[in-house]
Order: sequence, then structure tokens, then C-alpha cells
Amino acid sequence: MIDIIELNERIFHRLEQSDLLYTFRKSNYGSRLEQGYWFYGNENQMAISFWSGMDWKNRTPNIVFVITQNGNVYLEINVSDSDRKREFITNYLADPLELGSDSRKFRKYYADNLDLDEAIFEFEKFLNSDKIIIDEIINRESKSFFLPNEESISNIDRKEFRQRLQNVHKYRRTIVDIERTESKQALEKPTKLQSFRVWDSGPISYTELTDIPADNKWIFITGENGSGKTSFLRAISTALGYRSLDRNEQMRNPNFRFEARLFNESSNITESFTREHNEGTKNRRPKVSGLCMYGPFRLLNSRKLSEAKFKLLYTKSGSFESLFSDNSPLLDIDKQLDIWKKDRKSLHLLEKRQYHIKNILTAVVPNLYNIDLSLSELGKPVEYQTRRDDISNQYSTPWENLSSGTRSVFSLILDILLRLYDQQPKVVDPAELKGVVLIDEIDLHLHPLAQKELVVNLSNVFSDVQFIVTTHSPIPLLGAPRNSMIYVMRNYDGNVSIERMDDKVMFRKILPNAIFTSPIFGFSDLVPDAKGKDEIPYLDDDFNQVKRRENLNRDIREYLNNDKQKELLALFNKEKQ
Repeated sequence: MIDIIELNERIFHRLEQSDLLYTFRKSNYGSRLEQGYWFYGNENQMAISFWSGMDWKNRTPNIVFVITQNGNVYLEINVSDSDRKREFITNYLADPLELGSDSRKFRKYYADNLDLDEAIFEFEKFLNSDKIIIDEIINRESKSFFLPNEESISNIDRKEFRQRLQNVHKYRRTIVDIERTESKQALEKPTKLQSFRVWDSGPISYTELTDIPADNKWIFITGENGSGKTSFLRAISTALGYRSLDRNEQMRNPNFRFEARLFNESSNITESFTREHNEGTKNRRPKVSGLCMYGPFRLLNSRKLSEAKFKLLYTKSGSFESLFSDNSPLLDIDKQLDIWKKDRKSLHLLEKRQYHIKNILTAVVPNLYNIDLSLSELGKPVEYQTRRDDISNQYSTPWENLSSGTRSVFSLILDILLRLYDQQPKVVDPAELKGVVLIDEIDLHLHPLAQKELVVNLSNVFSDVQFIVTTHSPIPLLGAPRNSMIYVMRNYDGNVSIERMDDKVMFRKILPNAIFTSPIFGFSDLVPDAKGKDEIPYLDDDFNQVKRRENLNRDIREYLNNDKQKELLALFNKEKQ
């Protein structure tokens, strides 16, 4: 078995000594760069390319040389994102390279079951053989085949290569300049919560969360309706966002107080934070490096708003609207792109960010193969390129024709992205954004499969963000990463309490049925009310097993007619004699 991280390092050292241009992983999506995966791939394989052109559905270059953990080595050309690219490969590369074709994927196998040294030797052979053939064909045919503004397969831009190389060096650096770090510590805000206590907020007289680990990224809060979950999120957002309590709130909660321990991951510094009443509410920016908050109503979009009203959503008061009202729209990507395009500095930053925006959206939406952000044209909406399957042709799908569940997930992820970009304007890669995101009823509006995938996608896209969410469903917990925490809120005659559960119910090892009947949700049983008195419920965890059992029972019932029953009874009596 080949250690893929060691392979990345060995290949990096080999190529660093050459004059070749090649593709590094551009984004820290899923924390891959900080784990040592310099090139595309994952723990099972490494994929490296020497040519430009991205397959946006697979999020890898169109042409890649692949080495797998099992020691398999092959050249792969994947053009699921473009019919024109597939035509180019078919016309010019398929025959000279003797490629095998499977729909929109072309492959050439070199060897299998190699060890690390053997695989690197095979890589050297590729550099001196098929790579040279590909270079010659692309240099000769690419410019005349592809149109000037068309996504193509060509040579890597040297400036882009240098930028990616610098980014990799940043992650490879093990010794940080102490003076630079110390100078930044005074300026950097805390990035997450380690503990917090709340007094006199809404129905809450007092409650707390303490001992939150430094590596915690998700806190899930469950509880029956009216238990105080929404009030709890509002208290956190009010304190950290310096929201002013209005006159009615001050009358209802005259002793509002919030205490927290805040942690800065970059500087490894913990600080205390206290707020009483309306202290500090003149601050326009939140206490933490990033803060986003969302109520359960997340279906409205802001694309029909005027630019002036759209910009109000970014204001301090606008940032609280979703969590504190029922009709606040989420930020629209088309509106934001037009605003960025009007400013030269913002457009330059957008050009750097567009890769990451496209990468995120194609990663979270099934059958979405590419996205055209139309950076050169003001007022042109984003074009979503979809395909019914891997074989059918690609076609443009307007926003309105995407499913409501897809639009809901899109809108939430994009709103988080745009707000954190606004609060951390120098960041390009979303994986480097930091802060706290609060979401009330994260499961709302979503199919169960989408509930789990939303948690997984948010974890991958915003790997440095701490999420504090409420849910009425056990399904989001299935997507929870390690070191997540689960709490249950209860309201006994106006006394709101919160109890930690993840350390009591082993939620990483149990399925939804057990989560439902655990103290997290408190079901006494899961038997449907429609079950008849004589019916025995199935206890299988797999529905296919239930179907097999039901079909078997049906076959037995059909076989055991009156005559068959009499025959069996006669045989039974005969055996007894």
C-alpha cells in the first residue's frame, strides 16, 4: 500500500527541481492542504496535471496522471464538463495515446500493484513519453480548436502556477515567523466559543455551555417546541454581534448578561468576554472574526431587491434579520456579482475567488457540472450547466428551474460565504474563513438525505467555522464530524435547562432509531399508531431486509391454503405416533 501523503511529498520534491509547470491543489477544501495533499486526489489516490482545463463536476483537471493507494498507475482524461473538450480529446489525443473510452472518461493504464518507488519510476517514464506527446498535440491544435473565450485544455499559466506554489509553501511551512505572529495577535479577533453563560434572555433565566474543546466545530441543540432553543441562539447572536436590546426587551429582561471564553485558533489565545444590557452596542462589527445567524425561514431570495436595499442586508441590523424575523431574504449571488464587477479592485478579487465559488457549488449539487459566472458581462445571471446523466448533453438551467431543496441549500451556503467574505475581505479560499455560524432548525425544508449532506457540505466548505445549530431531526447528526457536541434543552414551568448528551448516548455508533429513543429525542417507542393489534412490527434496520421478510411471509401465506395445512397437520400427527 502506498502512503499518499508521502507520495505527494516525494512528487513535490521531484518536480520542484525541474522547470515544469504543474497543478497544485488550489483550495484547502476539506482541510486537504493542511493535511499534506499538495496535488488533487484524496487518501486513496494522487492526481497531477501538467495542463490547464478543469472538470468542474469532478473538481479535478481534465487531464491527470493518477497513482492510487493500491499502486495502480494510469492516465485519465475526464471531460464531463464540456462537449467541446470531449470532441478535442476524441479528435486529437485518443488515437496517439491509445486511450480507452467510457462515455466522457478516457483512460490509459500503465501498471498496477506497484510500491512507492516503482510508482515514482513509472511517473518518470510518463514524463519522458506520453507527456511529451500530449504537449506537442496541445501546442499544435488547442489554440485553433477552442474559441478565445471558451474553456479549453491548454498550457498552464506561469503566474497562476507561482501563486499556487506560494500557497503550498505556506501550508508546508512548519516554523512560523514569531515576530509576524505576535504582531498579528493584537489585531486578530477570536474565532470560536469555548464556553458561554447567559442570564435573563427571553424565557431563559440562566443556562450555560462549558468545556467546549478547542477542536469543536459543531454544536447541535435539540428540544421540544417552546424549550428555548431559538431564544438561546438569539442570546448568543445578541451578545457577540453587539445587537441592541429594544425598550420592550430591556423591560422584560432587565438583567441580561452574557459571559464567554473566546478562542483565537491562529494565535492560540483565549480571552474572556462579558456583556451586560446594551454595553458595546456602538460596535459595528461582531466580537468574533465572523458571525452569521439564520432563522428557520430561509426560502426568500433577494435577487428582486434594488441594489440599495440589497446592500442593507449587509448592515449590522440586516445581519440579524433572518434570526429575528420571518421574512428576511438571503443574499443573492447574481446581485453580489454585479456589485463586485463594478469595482476594479473587487473584480480582481472576484477573479481569484471564482474558482472556489464554482468548486463549492458543483460539489454540493448533484448533476451540476459547471457554472458560468460571466465576469466580463454586467447584468448577466449565473448560468448553471447541468446534465440528466453522464451521457446526455449538457444544458443551461436557470435558477428558477433548480429544485426548491437545491435552491434552499444554495442560498444558505452562499449567504454564509458572502457574509464571511464581507467580514474577512482578504480571504480568497473559503476553507480559511473563520467565525461562528448560528442556524435555527437546520433540518427545515430539506429531504432527510439533504439534511445529512448539508452538515457534511458545510463542514467541508467552511472547515474553520464553528456551527451552533438547532434541529428537530436526528438525520443531521448522521453528518456530524468527530468532536461534535449534542445538547437537549428543556423548559419545566418556565425554567429552561440544557444538558449535554453526546457523552452519554454514543451517537457516533447508533442509528436513527436508537437516536430517536435515546434521551436526545426521548421517544418511548417507534411503533406506528396505524399498526393493528395482531400485527408484529419489523425491527430490521434495512428496508430491503423488511421487503424480503414481507415477501417471504406472503409466499408462506399463499402456500399454506386449507389443503396444505391439512397435509402438514396429518404429517405432524403421524410423526407424533
